[in-house]
Amino acid sequence: MTRHNSILVLPALLLGLSSSALAQGDTCSTAQDISGSGSFAFDNSTFTTSGFTGGGGCLHGNHVRNDGFYRWTAPAAGHFVFDINGSQISGSLGVHAGSSCTALCVDATYNSPGSIGKIKLLDVAAGDVYLVQVGSHSNGVLQLEITEHLDLCGTALDDAFEDNESCATAAPVDAGTYVDLLVSKTDKDLYSLTIAPGEALRVGIQANHFVTGVGVRLWSAADTQCGTGTGLTTVRSRAFVNTQAVAVPIVIEVTVDASARFDCSTYDMVVARTSCDSSAGQTFCCPANLNGAGSPTRLSGSFGSGVGSGLHLEAQGGPADEIGYFLIGTEAQPGIPVSNGNFCLVGAGGSFWRYNVAGSELNSIGRFDANGLLQNLSGTSTTGSGYDVPADKPYWNGTVEPILVGQTWHFQLWYRDTPAGVGTSNFSNGLSVMF
Repeated sequence: MTRHNSILVLPALLLGLSSSALAQGDTCSTAQDISGSGSFAFDNSTFTTSGFTGGGGCLHGNHVRNDGFYRWTAPAAGHFVFDINGSQISGSLGVHAGSSCTALCVDATYNSPGSIGKIKLLDVAAGDVYLVQVGSHSNGVLQLEITEHLDLCGTALDDAFEDNESCATAAPVDAGTYVDLLVSKTDKDLYSLTIAPGEALRVGIQANHFVTGVGVRLWSAADTQCGTGTGLTTVRSRAFVNTQAVAVPIVIEVTVDASARFDCSTYDMVVARTSCDSSAGQTFCCPANLNGAGSPTRLSGSFGSGVGSGLHLEAQGGPADEIGYFLIGTEAQPGIPVSNGNFCLVGAGGSFWRYNVAGSELNSIGRFDANGLLQNLSGTSTTGSGYDVPADKPYWNGTVEPILVGQTWHFQLWYRDTPAGVGTSNFSNGLSVMF
């Protein structure tokens, strides 16, 4: 029996090949035969729209335009991934069990905002046949990648940090990216580092997407329960802020949950340090989620710009060449997940506004440079980077409202985070400022 699951991400809220194409079939009855793993370039520039939905419940006809078909045969028993993430245009992917127009829908996904264009098939038998449907709203070349998942438990479960399966043997690490690590249900991984007073730590892991139930915990090295946590560990990102006056030793624990289907997984780990202080205001929702560049974007403020409200905002640690702009809100919250980050300005009854009013001092749009510093593109910064907050805040109906002395307002940067995935966005930490 084949089991399946598409891999989805939250909708992105901020807009921002390889081999020559094979001759695919324009209809489900003329599908091009392929087999095994590989890369298949798909050119639909001359194709019509079939309206095929695999018996219903798969992709709707108005979403799969100019579609074409492959007929794929499994070369051996195992688990396989179908992926159109490498396509240069937004596309749709459907996989149907069977070899002809009677094939029934297995799963469907998109590589546009809302999904990352992957479908995984588990427990495929040798010789099983699937009808693969690829299309898009616009004509162009899409890339279909088919790969096989290998059971890593058949290999030696050692990486450069072994043996590090207890708090006493936790491997020392520091800020950076660590790739191709191995973890299993019977061989957890632990790492250690020390966080200075006022410093924040963010740890993110990206496991093999076939293996669910891989997660990360942060422990105090002095905790008597260090490394003995139980329960689900599906959380892929953890944060810690040291509010003590002394340095705190921390242990990072990566485990595979006992309920996970697969016993072992590869993973990459990003460790980021950031200061959560600001010369003006009080930071919150800090550190921010790691972005595609492997770091949290840090928002800080200072008074004395001599412009507008006198508050100047700076954002650093962002992904190079990505654009963003500043938000102002009435609430400071722990945050709700939006795309690749946490949006921290909305609570019960809260409101927020965007500093992106073109052609005015209410426009804060900027772009991160090669060093991750947000450079102002709107001529609204006395330093060239960040943003000089004006004396007014934007209003939904196009009017403005003054920022008054004694009021407290909350700020956050919203930016594109394409390196983290097609169509994704992210947020900095928040900053609360009393004027």
